[in-house]
Amino acid sequence: MRKLAEHSEKTTAKRAASRPAGLKEQTELFEKASALFHARDFAKAMALFEQAEEGPAIQIAHSARTHAQICRQRLEREAPQLSTASDHYNYAIAQINRGELEPALSHLNQAIALDPDADHIYYALSLCHALKGNMDEACVNMKRAIEIQPGNRTQARSDPDFGDLARRPPLSYLLYPERERPA
Repeated sequence: MRKLAEHSEKTTAKRAASRPAGLKEQTELFEKASALFHARDFAKAMALFEQAEEGPAIQIAHSARTHAQICRQRLEREAPQLSTASDHYNYAIAQINRGELEPALSHLNQAIALDPDADHIYYALSLCHALKGNMDEACVNMKRAIEIQPGNRTQARSDPDFGDLARRPPLSYLLYPERERPA
């Protein structure tokens, strides 16, 4: 019984801490949330709208509640239904292009699990790891891409997405085997 009371007090304290202290803070939260909403960052916008719902101004609270619901609907609608290796690969490429490398890696790994002999997926994994600065992992995946399709070596050398990354060891040793390695 005592633990339940402590939990209830902690929950009440958390809610109070996330509530806007006054009209000014509620307005600022709503404005930040609106900017995120218009930038299509619905997850972050929803969190701020939910905080703004708790403020003293009834009109702002109502508008924040309405916008939070719209954010929920958009997030549900935008959640992709990915089932094939190709679905995961294409979604990951879009994420790489947006700079969302962690989720891209996750989808590329799911794609490889579904199609373990797809050279283009290993190629994309290599690029994603290289962009993250994981050059050893980039090399491992590029090596596999080249084993499956030797033309990937030439492709990576001229691929603007790799750019200078292709010249960084150990990837450079794999892509330019004709060059001598430093002793």
